[in-house]
Amino acid sequence: MSRLFQCAIDSRPLSDDIFTTYDYSGLQVHGLTTTPLSSFLGKNRLGGDGLCTLIPIAPGRTWTDGALVTAAQYLEGMRKVLNTNPFVKRFLFRKVKSVQVVGDSLELELHRPNYRLEETLSIPNFCPYRSESGVSSGEFRKVSENQFEGRSGEAIAVQVVKDPERNLELYKAGLLDLTADTAFPYHRFEEFRDSKELGVQEVGLSTSLVFGPGLQSEGTLSIRRFIQQTVEACDFTPVTFGLCRDMRSLLTECSKEVSGPRSLRLACDDFYPNKEICEIIAREFEGRGVSTNLVQDDYYAPKADFDVKLTISRGLGNAPYLRYAGELFGNVLTAMPNYRARYAALLDSLEATEATPQQLALHGELSWILREVVS
Repeated sequence: MSRLFQCAIDSRPLSDDIFTTYDYSGLQVHGLTTTPLSSFLGKNRLGGDGLCTLIPIAPGRTWTDGALVTAAQYLEGMRKVLNTNPFVKRFLFRKVKSVQVVGDSLELELHRPNYRLEETLSIPNFCPYRSESGVSSGEFRKVSENQFEGRSGEAIAVQVVKDPERNLELYKAGLLDLTADTAFPYHRFEEFRDSKELGVQEVGLSTSLVFGPGLQSEGTLSIRRFIQQTVEACDFTPVTFGLCRDMRSLLTECSKEVSGPRSLRLACDDFYPNKEICEIIAREFEGRGVSTNLVQDDYYAPKADFDVKLTISRGLGNAPYLRYAGELFGNVLTAMPNYRARYAALLDSLEATEATPQQLALHGELSWILREVVS
């Protein structure tokens, strides 16, 4: 009898539809049943002018029921993503001029070169579509709400374990084979970094602050700088993430004009480590004379009224391009057109550049703009 692997995530996917999901748990779970377009790129990168690429769908690739996977099915899947997920369409595909089937391949024509296209096409959303249920183009197919069956008979059972300490207990007891997302207690990362028994790997976490409508204009820049300085002064040792720690708000002290608000509504959902981080930030604000109300939001149905909200992006620590591209349509950049135009131009330069050391400088300048207007 084939082995059943037990896997834990910290939250259930926000959508049952791979073409509309965007949260990390959803991408992890749906990724079991899909084959993203990037898997067919191989050495076939962008053409000489950087404006066209041909993606041959590997011959012999099949669905779990034996039917062949076709380029036309990938095109239909791509259409579903772009028609139902406007966020993806706005920033990931803003340079795509046309997509068409050419024989057994997909041909993408771009308005301008984008050498980060492979990162975009690695997202599980870009997968083939069939109307029939119960079939999969990936290594596993979904057989029940929480169980997946592999092509070779192996199976994976996915369960939600919200408490990271409980997650670790289950792992040590042999009741879990794999934990994913922030279900692992990353505040204990250093303790288990070299553990051969646990085999801990960093997933890459980036943390940022989202400002509510009242703090998005040019006129509130001095308040955002005050918030920046306050967060920079916090001691996050209790919730450190090891090497994958990437707090975009932890910046050097700013010498420009700052002004603190009298009160602040600081929101987060109740998943680890959002609340732990916000409690540290709230104490720092209180110490600086700002009355701070910690507001708990609903992760599955956000509705909190807030001035500042803490968000965590999982899995993007090693793919900074996707994070930078997403910020192009962030709330503060949208409200500040001068910064946004400069940011967009730099992002264009990054996308038009093959992997070279100068990318580091472009990343650095993009980060500087975010520090000025977002943090």
